[in-house]
Amino acid sequence: MKNELNRFVSKISTKTFNVSMAILILLPQGWAIISAILLLEVSLFYFLLKRQYKFGGLFWRLTISNLVSGVLGFLLSLRLNGGWLGAFWFPWVSSHEIKFMSLYFIIYFLIIFIITLIIEIPINILLFKKLGIKWKTTLITSLIVNAITNIGCAFIMYLFSFNIIKI
Repeated sequence: MKNELNRFVSKISTKTFNVSMAILILLPQGWAIISAILLLEVSLFYFLLKRQYKFGGLFWRLTISNLVSGVLGFLLSLRLNGGWLGAFWFPWVSSHEIKFMSLYFIIYFLIIFIITLIIEIPINILLFKKLGIKWKTTLITSLIVNAITNIGCAFIMYLFSFNIIKI
C-alpha cells in the first residue's frame, strides 16, 4: 500500500510540475498552488505587521491586488505574445520550454517580478491605507513578502518542474 501511494504521488507530482503555467493554471493543481501561495502571502503580511490587523481583512485586500496583477499580466502576456497563451505572468516554464537558470530565464523572471511589484504595491498601498497602515510599512512589507513568495516559492517549484528534485 505504501509503495502504491508513493508511486501515485510521484506520478502526479511529475505530471503536474513538468508543464507550463498555461496548462497548469487550467488544472485544479494550478489553482491549489496559487491558493497556497496567496495564503502564504497573507500569513507573511499578518506576521510582519505583528498581528495588529485581522487576517480576513488582509486576505481580501491581497486577493484583490493579486487578481488585478494576474489579470493585467494575462492581458499583457496576450499582447506581448501576439495572442499566444503559452506564457503567463508568473514565469512558470518547464524543461520542455527553456533551460533552467539560463541568462534569458533569469532576465525574464526579474523583469516580470519588477512589473508585478509595480502593479501590486500601489494597489496594496491604497487598500491597506483604509486599515490605517502607513504607505512605507505597506511598501516594505510588500517587497519582503513578494520576494519570499515570488522568488522563494517559484525557485522551489522550478526545482520540481525541471526535474532537479524528483519525488
